[in-house]
Amino acid sequence: LVGSEMCKETGKLYLNKVNASTKKNNRIIIRKSYTPDQISNSINKEENDSFSNRNLNELTSLYEKARYSDGEITKADVENAKRILDDK
Repeated sequence: LVGSEMCKETGKLYLNKVNASTKKNNRIIIRKSYTPDQISNSINKEENDSFSNRNLNELTSLYEKARYSDGEITKADVENAKRILDDK
């Protein structure tokens, strides 16, 4: 994967996690105007699982790096995002 593809892959993994969380728990409220941190906080507040919360926070950081920063997303970043999702 090249840089832009790795950014897209990281974003896809993040959105899959967010969508899975909101489908699992209908009390999670996410507004279109929410930032990734606000989305993470909304999910974390309802899930009450410190391991899952830590993983979501880490995945959110990777997503923000891919989406908003000039920093390069590496293959290791994408693999880390996949590992986070596998840890559940």
